[in-house]
Amino acid sequence: MVERIRRIYRMLFVLFLREAPTETPPTPKATKESERDPDLYSFKAHILDYLDDQFEVLKRMKKHDREAYALYKKVGAFIMADMWEFENAWDHEEYRHMRGWWKTHRPSFAAFYMGHHWREINIIGADIRDDKIRPSFIYFSKYDRKHPPIGIQRPRGDGDVYTVSFYFDGAAERGMPYGGVAQYAVHVTPEGDIQCLKSLLDEPVEVRVKKRRGRGRTFRVPNRKWGYPPFFENYAEEVNTPIENFLIGTFVMAVSAYSRQHEEMTKIRVTKGGLAAVFSIPVLRTPYFFKDREYYKTPSGSRKPIFHIVRSHKRDLVSGGETYVRTHFRGQRAFQWNGYDIRITVPGWHHLDLAGMDAKAQDVADDDDQTGYLDMEEVGDWYTSVENSELSWDKK
Repeated sequence: MVERIRRIYRMLFVLFLREAPTETPPTPKATKESERDPDLYSFKAHILDYLDDQFEVLKRMKKHDREAYALYKKVGAFIMADMWEFENAWDHEEYRHMRGWWKTHRPSFAAFYMGHHWREINIIGADIRDDKIRPSFIYFSKYDRKHPPIGIQRPRGDGDVYTVSFYFDGAAERGMPYGGVAQYAVHVTPEGDIQCLKSLLDEPVEVRVKKRRGRGRTFRVPNRKWGYPPFFENYAEEVNTPIENFLIGTFVMAVSAYSRQHEEMTKIRVTKGGLAAVFSIPVLRTPYFFKDREYYKTPSGSRKPIFHIVRSHKRDLVSGGETYVRTHFRGQRAFQWNGYDIRITVPGWHHLDLAGMDAKAQDVADDDDQTGYLDMEEVGDWYTSVENSELSWDKK
């Protein structure tokens, strides 16, 4: 029986909530007209193109990484307006060390759609209009330290092993039908230090026949050695960066972007045709961002307001007394927007916050005992079922 190695996750999930929700949600800082972030306006202007592109690329990704496709078509990859503000991560020695939220939380997986950035931002000082193919998706997965991915160097000491994958979609960039995935691994210690892990590479040695019979003929002898994938060696050389700085910097860029998403109050889930994407915007800007949504009416005939936060305020009673209204959420959280299904939630309030979920992947063969494990598609089903479940204190 031919064994097919695939990624599956331990069924035991340890959920970390930021804080137990209270009756009063946090109040975001007011944004003055003059302090609005111009990136949000640009993001809104192009988001529909981003979504169309992402879903088309995701469909083609199925051919090259079926396991990642099975997960992220349900969980969704993040689209960020400012992902590349972390572009200089590989330039500084300090980025070898994890800081802040990631020292206490080690998320299991996440993906970021990068395709639209290559058309807008020069992140490495090179001409982005050249004929090079750049990654459309960057995604990471956490592995059990005792069971790292096949062909990856075993780490020393405690900590977590992460793989970082680049998905290249040639069709999106130059009308080419091919694509591919490149992957490397890092080890993150409990203190937050990051170390690159080498991969077992196949580099056959070419031997030329010297004997009279068959003189000049060549053949290859199998040869394996530890090293970094040649693709990343070449990529680092192109950007004039030491290979380890490049690998660590790319990982830090991804986890820093994930932390940024985690800091946002809202999570916006977009679905269409069985595919999903995720992004976040400031809660105070939801009325502006989705002002062209499809409107729904209340039984009285008035238009339903979109999801928003109501600040604490004093209310005068008819009886002459007064009462104080606590900060709370109101408005419609699910609606149609330009052909997409939108669902807005506040993780930790409307559903369990899965940002710090501790689930570790492990590569196994089809004929191994998989009791107590979930494959990637089952993880996606479980994840979305949790986010679609309303918490008891939100059912009002």
